[in-house]
Amino acid sequence: MLIPNNIQEHNFVNIYKNEIKEEIVFNAKKIIFKSDYINSNENFKLSIRRVIETDEIILQFIFNNSNSKLYKPEILVNINNNPITFYKVSNNQSNGKYIYQSILAKEKGWSTFKFSNLKSINIEIFNHHGWKNKEIEKLYEISYYISKKDLNSSINLDNGIGNIKLLTKLNIGFYNVENLDDSLIENSDIQYLNFSLKPIKLKQGIFIKKIYDIKISKQWEKSKAIEEINHSDLNGLKISNLTKNENIIGDLIFDNGKTQISEINIISSSYYDYKTKKTIITNENLNAKKGLIIPLNFEGNFTHKLSLDFGLNLKNILVIYNQMFNNPFFSFRNGLIKLNLVKNNDKNFFSSWHTIKYENIKNIVKENLKLDEIAKEGEK
Repeated sequence: MLIPNNIQEHNFVNIYKNEIKEEIVFNAKKIIFKSDYINSNENFKLSIRRVIETDEIILQFIFNNSNSKLYKPEILVNINNNPITFYKVSNNQSNGKYIYQSILAKEKGWSTFKFSNLKSINIEIFNHHGWKNKEIEKLYEISYYISKKDLNSSINLDNGIGNIKLLTKLNIGFYNVENLDDSLIENSDIQYLNFSLKPIKLKQGIFIKKIYDIKISKQWEKSKAIEEINHSDLNGLKISNLTKNENIIGDLIFDNGKTQISEINIISSSYYDYKTKKTIITNENLNAKKGLIIPLNFEGNFTHKLSLDFGLNLKNILVIYNQMFNNPFFSFRNGLIKLNLVKNNDKNFFSSWHTIKYENIKNIVKENLKLDEIAKEGEK
């Protein structure tokens, strides 16, 4: 087993402001035991696919060498210093491409192993030679070292569109004849699931249903190649409400879109209670409608907060949005909606008459009363 010693680390740095991203650092070291088969086209590629929903991993190792003297190369693999079986997917001597694969969840003793547990992979490559190719010689030993940085668990979208980048695949490749560090940089890449959110500006006096537009893509970091989204990329998606406001009673409920998700909508219902001056989230009221109505007397900073779960080890990612309301919707003092008194001489306009005393008008406007309540208040 190789021990890392002054190995250069390779990673891709987050350059976006409104973004949280899974960062990974990787490096490699090799030992050449026999150089007889080395040529300019000889290269190695380790692919690590991470299933976001379950955090399971699928590994593939490709050994490319067109030297005709190679005969059925074999590999021995250790993960975190523990042996694991890899199976031949292709052993094509004619084109010199040898492919080996392991689905860890299907291997005995590895069913609980997750991407978050991965620290090192050691691969030894052997060749058959000699009389009837019964002798075995060791050609190379390659050790890969992988570490993951802690993911920032919250993103604030006050300034516009934000993006959550989740690692789905890592390719680590290099050519044997090239400088190892330079070749790793040139031939390695990381694939990310991009979950982009665009907040919808909130409005007062209406029932708000859509709060985010969503765009989802899967793209390689360096090559920019786009790939199709797998069901497992979004099967674990769960959206939960963490919004807390003293003027709102109850919890918001959101739809949980999957592969075709394009927006986040409020599917719970609410209404504004004029007596308590609070928004009540419930389906059990005749005045309730689908969506959220911001309390009509509210002014100041309004915050809504979501928690996103993507998979087993990708939980509680907070998405926060703030919006300032300088004026309440209803207010005698500075409301967006004000009471205007208009003289109407048409007596038939009224079905019944009530007396409203002048000194009570200010209190009626301030309290946002209904018509029957205005009649009672005005006669006090």
